[in-house]
Amino acid sequence: MPLLAEDRLKELTESLTEYSEDSMSAAIEAARDPDVAGQLIDFLKESVEGLSMCDFTEVGLAVALSEARVAEAAPILLRMALNELFDISVHTDAAVYALQRMGPPAFEEAMRYLEAPEEDVEGQSTAYEVLLAAADANPRLRTEVADFCYARLEAETIAFDSGEDNFAYACCQVLVFLGDDRARPLIEREAKEDPDFEDLLDELNQNVDSTIFPRWREPWQQACSKFAARIREYAQGFDSTAAEEEPTDLLDEPEVVARRNELARLVEEFNATPAGQEELSKEGATPNDLNVILNYGIEGVCRDFDLTNKSHLYRFFYKLLPRELVVNGFAAGRLPKLVAAFVQFLHSTGRLQDPKPVVDLLEKASVEVPPLAEDATRWNYAKRMEIEAQINGYDLRTSEGANEYAEFLAQRIFQREQTAKASNEGTGITPAANHTPFRRESAKVGRNDPCPCGSGKKYKKCCGK
Repeated sequence: MPLLAEDRLKELTESLTEYSEDSMSAAIEAARDPDVAGQLIDFLKESVEGLSMCDFTEVGLAVALSEARVAEAAPILLRMALNELFDISVHTDAAVYALQRMGPPAFEEAMRYLEAPEEDVEGQSTAYEVLLAAADANPRLRTEVADFCYARLEAETIAFDSGEDNFAYACCQVLVFLGDDRARPLIEREAKEDPDFEDLLDELNQNVDSTIFPRWREPWQQACSKFAARIREYAQGFDSTAAEEEPTDLLDEPEVVARRNELARLVEEFNATPAGQEELSKEGATPNDLNVILNYGIEGVCRDFDLTNKSHLYRFFYKLLPRELVVNGFAAGRLPKLVAAFVQFLHSTGRLQDPKPVVDLLEKASVEVPPLAEDATRWNYAKRMEIEAQINGYDLRTSEGANEYAEFLAQRIFQREQTAKASNEGTGITPAANHTPFRRESAKVGRNDPCPCGSGKKYKKCCGK
């Protein structure tokens, strides 16, 4: 195919303003010709450097060049992926998707960039994200990428320890996803303080499923449809009427209510069995315990929380319960046994095929979780306050108890201030500021989740930088 005339090139690019499979198929076919591919690369380069991205055109071109396996497009696609100046991250995400789909040429470009990053672009973590797709490469290339990341790890760790950008995490993430154990010492060290590294350690130990969604395995039709939908949502702008509506509680959403009702029916059936009666006979047990676990799991682990999902249960018992649930060690050991009995019930009634992996985890949790639940260093602020309220005789579950406890705290603070003032009077010493460490009370925002500030970017590319 000869070079496209200017009007034909314009026609092709304008056909990509909005997504359609026909226009994308035509663009992919055109990009298979080296001369036309060069024209499309030049067009994309002008858009990226001119920051003129506002519709689907650049997304379509990125994916078309990738599907046509145009290796020469890797540098401009990486530039598009690294550029964080856009109002939304759709184009960045599309470029990463295209690079991951492209394979070896993209991995080579990402590794070249990481060896000598440009000073005006802060995109090392995004370049590492491209390397995740090496998990689908041939063994030789997969090993090459893993060795590259391991060789980079020392420099990234030094930068991390000195307080610079945390690209050590991104480097470790690739190694863990590739199944490489060599980053374990750093991950174990940082997991004691950093929840991101703690999650990586869980993945490395295969306690939970990977948090990385292999988006590059989606066919281009499915991926492009999602990218186009996100662009349309952004183009529609902020709906002022939506802010006036009362937000819907997650547990009250229709599909969640349906799941909760279904579990309630199963729990009622289970409670009538000998195994259920045995669990109900234990100290502190109630017929509603399994429903409560589901509710906490939906709100604190994920909206699709499932009592038969090993990964979900691990996060509930090892992460959520010790940090947030006000239960003593006995209850923390009783609850996994209750879920295990319920899972065995589902198996015996033909509702679950293989209960062993889940039961094994729960039996282990019944021993390991109780000391975690009573370890005050793991509690969040809300749990600490609830336990302290109980110790002082206040019930925060009632509005009266909460108000009385608030008055109690206010009086105690006043008394401490008066004592400090009296002890420092005449000495010229100013009481020290309160240096109580900050503890996160809300659910953790994932690095690839939308930023809570509403920018439309990923958290790691916005407030999480």
